[in-house]
Amino acid sequence: MKTTPLDILWFEGRQLPLMEALLEPFFNKHPQLRPPGAGRSYWASFEIAEDELRVRDVEVADPRNLRTGRRSVLAGLFESADDAVLRWFSGLLLLEQDKQYFVLEIRRGRLRAKRRYDAAGLARFEQEQFEYFCLTEDYDALRAAAQKEFELKEQEARRKDEGRGYRSFDEAAFRQGLRTTILRQSKELLAD
Repeated sequence: MKTTPLDILWFEGRQLPLMEALLEPFFNKHPQLRPPGAGRSYWASFEIAEDELRVRDVEVADPRNLRTGRRSVLAGLFESADDAVLRWFSGLLLLEQDKQYFVLEIRRGRLRAKRRYDAAGLARFEQEQFEYFCLTEDYDALRAAAQKEFELKEQEARRKDEGRGYRSFDEAAFRQGLRTTILRQSKELLAD
């Protein structure tokens, strides 16, 4: 079962589904600008223009608009077109269209690299990306944070149940979980 895309990214003339909520850090920093409503309450579209990741539009539900049921609130969020560049975002974006996959590396809102893969090529790339990521300081920091969180939960569980034996941190489970989310954890392309 496929998940519903949160937003849309226009890239090389194509409208591609985007599974990342790229505006959430902006709304967390500026809660007064978040559109009112339950849940996420907005739909966003983005574009890569002049090698910059920009907000193209932000829409909210509007029952008065009989044609689309939405209205744009972009003008109320950003004062100028330059403000609509997502300078707060650095990371990898995975886009899919017709069994083709695009991996975009974005650094502070600028497109630094793009790669195109078929399904088998993407699987090879993700495995290589994971192997290289395991050699970085980011991996060490994630592992240390996960181990600390595990140990705190384990201490709490032993306090509640004194007969509970000690359980050690499951390195294999951590690596497997990381492997499945490697493109979200990586901030740059490490593999070819």
